Amino acid sequence: MDDNFYEYSDNFGDGESASWTERDWRVYLKKADDEILKFAAAYSLRRNRGMSLEEIAQYTGWAIPENFDDDSDESGPSFAYEPWTIFNHPIFIVSKGLIRCLREHLRRVIEESDGTTGIQAWNLSTEIASIENCLELAINSTDLGEDTLARCNYKTAAFKLNAIFSALSKIPVPDTPEAKERMKRINNIIMDMRQLCLDLSDRSRVQNKKF
Repeated sequence: MDDNFYEYSDNFGDGESASWTERDWRVYLKKADDEILKFAAAYSLRRNRGMSLEEIAQYTGWAIPENFDDDSDESGPSFAYEPWTIFNHPIFIVSKGLIRCLREHLRRVIEESDGTTGIQAWNLSTEIASIENCLELAINSTDLGEDTLARCNYKTAAFKLNAIFSALSKIPVPDTPEAKERMKRINNIIMDMRQLCLDLSDRSRVQNKKF
């Protein structure tokens, strides 16, 4: 990646996107969805086998740089080097994949739980959507050079992930090996997302000090 890894721009260098049609952009968005699915599948399989989030991100080609000036080689999927938008941003792909995994495992736990109320399910769903929104805003804030605003959104997302932990403790989980395994996976996802948010918050703080 070059030094402008975290900078959003409507100017894509070679002007490739200038002649793109709506169909071209639909194909582009489909590629983003495919990469999110690939990351989610890899995470579901490999996280449970002991790989860390960082290792899985690297494995799928969406490694998150150690700092905003990281200059890594171009070893990711070809989609990563198409016109640069939020949709092929590593943090976007990784966070969307994690959210997808969280929703899927949580849906199954709620379906199998006889004591979960509608309002509990609604509150969890609303909280997850809010976290997703905070992460998208944080990415956009960084791309616009507003590192303090990005840090605020990452910290808000981390706080809301703590709230999900608290809410999950009130859901009656079926006493089955399958349900316990799903809860273990849910806890891993939440902890990984929380640590990611805190790490990115720290990186935003360091980046901001450079100016």
